[in-house]
Amino acid sequence: MTKINWNKELVNHINKELAKGKNFPEIAKQLKHETGIKYNKDDVRLGYQRHTNWIEDAETVKPVAKQALETAFKNVAKAMDSINESKNTVTADNIDTTQPIEFKKLANGDYSSSRTLNLSDDELKDEATLLKLHGYDPNAFEIRTASNSRNERETNKGTKHSYNSRITVKPKTQLSTTDIMQQMWEHVEPIHIQKHSLSSVSDTLVIPLYDLHFGIANIETMKESLTNLISLVNKGYKEIVIISGGDIIHSDKITKSETAKGTQLDAVDMKQAIKDARQFYDVLFQESLKNANIVRHYSITGNHDRDSGYLLNLLLEAQYPQIEHHVGDYRQAFVLGDTSIMLMHGDLATRNAPLLFAQEYRGIWNSTKHHQIISGHFHYDKTTEVMGVELIQVGTNKPNDPYETANGYIGNNKQLTAITYNTSRMTQRNYL
Repeated sequence: MTKINWNKELVNHINKELAKGKNFPEIAKQLKHETGIKYNKDDVRLGYQRHTNWIEDAETVKPVAKQALETAFKNVAKAMDSINESKNTVTADNIDTTQPIEFKKLANGDYSSSRTLNLSDDELKDEATLLKLHGYDPNAFEIRTASNSRNERETNKGTKHSYNSRITVKPKTQLSTTDIMQQMWEHVEPIHIQKHSLSSVSDTLVIPLYDLHFGIANIETMKESLTNLISLVNKGYKEIVIISGGDIIHSDKITKSETAKGTQLDAVDMKQAIKDARQFYDVLFQESLKNANIVRHYSITGNHDRDSGYLLNLLLEAQYPQIEHHVGDYRQAFVLGDTSIMLMHGDLATRNAPLLFAQEYRGIWNSTKHHQIISGHFHYDKTTEVMGVELIQVGTNKPNDPYETANGYIGNNKQLTAITYNTSRMTQRNYL
C-alpha cells in the first residue's frame, strides 16, 4: 500500500469530492494527477474511513459505485420499504452513520454488502437482524456468508468499539404450495373464440393434450389450434374425454425454470404460464360441457411438471365438479366401448408398455377387443403397432424453445390431435 501522510486537509478534500458524486477510484485518479503520488482506490477508501472524525462542519458522505448501487437498490427496494415499517427499525443506535455502506452484485447473481455496525455478539448471530441492518428483507433473502471483525476507535467521547460487517446474500427462490395454489386461483380474463364448422362427428371425442409447455407456448400461439378444437367440439357428442398427458406447464418451479429432476431450463414467466393454461382449459371445459352429455378428464404428469401439473389438475377438479375427473401420476387407463386405452407421458417405462398395460390393468385389458396406448414426450406424431396394440405418440403445437433450436429438433408439425371413436373402435384422427 502507498505510504500517505494523512491529515485533516486531505480527509476533508476527499469528503468534498464524495459529496460531488465521485467514487473512490475516481478520487484516487484525481489525487494522483494533483500530487504526483500514486494513490489507488483502496488507499483512499481505507484512509478516509479511519479518519472520518477529522471531517469539519459536514456529515461524512456514503460512497457507493453508481452502477452497483443502482442495480442493488432496484433489487432491494421492496425489502427496504418492509424494513422501514418493521419493529426492528434501522437507527443510529445500531449503525455507525459516519461510515459508508457498499453494495455489490456478484457474478453468480448473489449480493454483497458491508457496513459498520454497533451490535452485541448475540445480535450478530441473529440472521434476521443482520439482514435488516444491511438493508435486506429476511422474507426475501437469505445469508450465504457473513464475516464480522471488531475494531476500536478514539472519539471525543472516548473509545468506542464496532464491527465491520460484510455479508453475501441470495434471493429466496422457493414458494409454498399455498403460494402456488393462490396464483392458480387468480382471476384470468376470458378470451373469445371464433367458431366455424368441421365435418367430423362421432359418438365420443378424445382430446389428448400432451407437451403444451405453457411458458414457452402462450394463449396467442395456441389460439389457432384451440379455435379449430372448439369448432370440432361444437359438433356435439355423446361423450368428450380430455386427456392432460403431462408437461402442460414448462417448469416444475415457480420462481425458477427447472424440470422435476432439477434440470435447468430456459427462463420463462411462470405466473403468465399458469394464467395461459387456465384460460386454455376454461374455454375447452366450458365448451365441452355445452356439447356433450358426459365430460371426463384424465390427467397424468410429465417430466417437466411433476408437481406444478399435479396442482393444476387438482385445481381444475375443484373448479369444475360437473366434470368426471381422474387425477393420476404416471399412468391411467379407461374404456370406450370395445377399446381400452392406457395413458403414459412417454419418458418412463416405454420399452415394455404393452405388457405393462396387460399387467397393471388386467380387468380393462381382458374386457376389450382393441388396445391403445397414448403417449407424448417426444413432441412429434408417430403411430406403431406391437402384437395388435396400437401405440399412438402425439405431437405438440408449441413453438420451438432455445434448447430444441440449438439441437436441431425443429422438424415436427405444430398441431394438436383429436380422435373420434364409435362404440367399437377409433374411426378418425383430426389434426388441428
